[in-house]
Amino acid sequence: MKNYLVNFCPGFIYTTSLPPAVLGAIDASLDLIPKMEEDRKLLYKNITFLKSEVEKLEFKIGDSASQIIPIIIGSEEKTMDLSHTKFCNPIKSELPDHILLKPADRGYFGGEFIPEFDNESKNKILFLHSFGLHWCPAEKKEQADLIIIFNGFNTFHPLENPAKSRSKKILKGMVKEFKKEPALVLKAFYKNCFSKFETLEPNLHWLNRSLLLKDLNGLHKTKLKLTKETKCDWLIIDSEKDRIVSRNRGKELLAFLGAEKYQKIEHGVHALPATNPEECIKILSEAFPIFKVK
Repeated sequence: MKNYLVNFCPGFIYTTSLPPAVLGAIDASLDLIPKMEEDRKLLYKNITFLKSEVEKLEFKIGDSASQIIPIIIGSEEKTMDLSHTKFCNPIKSELPDHILLKPADRGYFGGEFIPEFDNESKNKILFLHSFGLHWCPAEKKEQADLIIIFNGFNTFHPLENPAKSRSKKILKGMVKEFKKEPALVLKAFYKNCFSKFETLEPNLHWLNRSLLLKDLNGLHKTKLKLTKETKCDWLIIDSEKDRIVSRNRGKELLAFLGAEKYQKIEHGVHALPATNPEECIKILSEAFPIFKVK
């Protein structure tokens, strides 16, 4: 009983007996540590270099003297502004003060941002753009009272040929070129996203290439999955001039959700939150009284 409790009781999690292999490694490390002076110098040289580079980017890193370097951003708002969530800043500036913008950021060009709701949140509203509807965690959609979808879709490719085959061919070509020249592909992509509007290009310095490539390939098999606990109101806002998501994707999504509220902006493009914030807010305020300025 004693041995069982020592090894399996959660209360002893940090005092359980170590296996022989670990004890042997610890013993060997005690012999190596005194001889690792050059390794320590190299480590601290790297630490100093990284700190200086981070400070050049005007981040606060605190007083840490170890290899653990915190990057202190501050408020949730500042954190969102550092991510590609600044894509949503134009619509954010149009929202009434009592509505807190809760977009989701996948993290292709910086850290991932997942919206959080606390028990005091009066209006639990998610703003999801296009593919964001698919990757946003299920529990967040379950918590939301209202989900606003910009240029969303159930399946990325059209349901019928020849449009389906054409869409697949274009996406495959994009993936192929992205593997060779990601910067050129993204430049062309954002040009199509913003069309005639001023293009807001991301900082490729923070590009998560593997994640973006994974999601591009995943678009071929996208199909929205919702849990029974997702019981919110929906509003879908589409763009007539969207060059990324083909026509009728929003209408098909509307039917899949069994939702009623759907609007299309005549001169809108794929980057709706950034390019057409006034029209989006007008639609929101007409659909839901909470979006009216008090």
